[in-house]
Amino acid sequence: MTDATARVTDEDKKPTGEGYAFDPSAPNVESGIIAGNGSLVLKVYFKQQFSVTYAPGDHGTFEAVTTENLDYGSDTPEAPNTPGEAGYTFTGWHPTVTDTVTDSVTYVAQWSANTNISYI
Repeated sequence: MTDATARVTDEDKKPTGEGYAFDPSAPNVESGIIAGNGSLVLKVYFKQQFSVTYAPGDHGTFEAVTTENLDYGSDTPEAPNTPGEAGYTFTGWHPTVTDTVTDSVTYVAQWSANTNISYI
């Protein structure tokens, strides 16, 4: 209907694919007047969301920690405390933790056996 207002609904802002969310900071065009020449274009942008998981590995005694709904380029969530089994020392994460989120990733705790323990 020419000269009527068209609007994006809340339903239109719901992504149909997993791992995406409506991007309110994008140049969305959520309403406009319908012109007879068909020139009105409404625009709804979505952004991909990622998750970061820290897993205990073979000798960790902590539960895996996952942070979801992270934007590309956001700061990587801080790693949890890394308690481990007696006789093992935490040596880092594999792969190496990045400063920013660029994909969904699982960082796995790495451990080395303590060799300087005397059992008497």
